[in-house]
Amino acid sequence: MVMWHERLEKIVDEIANDYSLTLADVHAALAYCFDHRADIDKDMADGQAFAECLRQTTCSNLYKS
Repeated sequence: MVMWHERLEKIVDEIANDYSLTLADVHAALAYCFDHRADIDKDMADGQAFAECLRQTTCSNLYKS
């Protein structure tokens, strides 16, 4: 949700409408994210590192000849 709000610059109303949420739901999620920013950033970085490791060590079926 923070990605939609910060990086895609979606306003709270837009997020609520796009995903059938209440404004309270969106505000609560954003408040949680801001309160736990370090943990969320670490989880995202860990996920990106894991995905990159898989890319480097796993052969993709898309590129098989």
